[in-house]
Order: sequence, then C-alpha cells, then structure tokens
Amino acid sequence: MESVGAVVPPYPEPPWDYVNASILNIVARVGRPENLDRFLAPGVSVQEGQDTVVFTFLDVPNIPQMGPDYHSCEGGMIVPVTAGGGARGGHFAFMLVDNDVAITAGREIWGYPKKLADVRMRRVSDDEITARATHHPFRQWNTAGALQVRVRLDGSADGLWDGMKSFEPRILSRRVRSPKSGRPEGWALLAVEGRTVRVHERASGSATLDIGASPQEGLDQLGPLDVLGALYTRCDFVLDYGTPLRP
Repeated sequence: MESVGAVVPPYPEPPWDYVNASILNIVARVGRPENLDRFLAPGVSVQEGQDTVVFTFLDVPNIPQMGPDYHSCEGGMIVPVTAGGGARGGHFAFMLVDNDVAITAGREIWGYPKKLADVRMRRVSDDEITARATHHPFRQWNTAGALQVRVRLDGSADGLWDGMKSFEPRILSRRVRSPKSGRPEGWALLAVEGRTVRVHERASGSATLDIGASPQEGLDQLGPLDVLGALYTRCDFVLDYGTPLRP
C-alpha cells in the first residue's frame, strides 16, 4: 500500500503494449564516422568498422496501459555500439519526443535521452510517408526542423533489413545518483529490446533526409550523409524492463 503523500510516477510500470505502432528507419552512411563518439555515453563505443547510423521515427497510436487517450511520436538517431562484456546494439545519440509522459518514463526507467519536440509522422499515401522533428531547446519555439524525411516505399532497400541487426537491442546509459546526496555516481548500462508480437506491414524504399539547424545535437559534425534507404514496419510489440550490462 502506498503511504500518504507518496509520489506516484505519471506512468504505469512496464511491460507496455505498443499497438499498431509505425516504425520508420532511415539508414545513412556518415562522412565523418570518427565524430560519432561525441554522441555516446560512457561505457559504449562505436562498433568497429561501422560508418552507418539510423535516423528513426516511432508513431504510437495506443498503449493500453497508458489509457485510451495516449498518443506519442518520437524521432532520433541511433549509433551501432559495443558495450562492456562484448554486448552489441544501438545507442541513441538523441531522442526528440512530443509527449511529457513518454519523456519522464523513458528517462527514469530506461535512460532514453529524450527531449521535448514537435514530432510528426504522416502516411501520405500507400507508398509515401513523411516525418519531421522540430527541437524546442530552452523554450525557444522556433520552426526550424531538426529532421525532415520523405520516403517512397518502392521496395528498393530490402537489402538493408539484415543490417538492422547491428542496432538491436538498444543499449542505453542511465545516470546513477547517490541516494543520500542525489549527486551523480556513475552510469548503468541497460540492454532494452522490444518483443514483436505481430507485424501488420513491412516495406522498404528510397528516402530523402534533411537536417536543419539544431546546434545542441551537433549533427553537422557527421559530415555529408549518404542515405542508403528506408525501412518501414507497422507492428504490435511489448517493451519491458532492460537487462543490466557490465560496464
């Protein structure tokens, strides 16, 4: 039983059921892979020989545990990394999210580096998808898009599906603080993977990617980007607690 005055988190505890979620991944080769390290937390490093990243968007129309009115959309960039003990997966360089509950839960439970943004993903037609994320740093409600994507689902990038294995599971780094002082004491690494329950749709295609002004993210440090293609999945999946990794 909760004590009187207990602080109740504004989110339910996992596992969460993501229903009919749309996942859009844009695979790109970076011109200056040596600069990928600047996006990584302590305890992880770029996978040897890797020079690709994934710009990802996730549109979530329903998580039953959140209630009937929940909806969120998020976007970000994933770097293929190696962590302690030889674990491999994808580390979020940044995440832009349009929902305060998603931000709070993501940071507190798993350590997702989520920030407030205006994120939108739209199915224009059967074979076209657009997505954009606009960062809102320090309440500066500018209109410059940090990420803008247009995808044509023409089946041209089916060869990229196998490469996505380098980005799974998600390897996250959560700040550990002293229970007495609240000061940072280090980092805890987690491996987090969504368990797919049902795939409704899966397609690949070509994509254009525009990166706008977002100095906090430092995306201009990656050099020219060669967009290799897009992968789209609409599915149901379950997200549970992560598995601790050795630093």
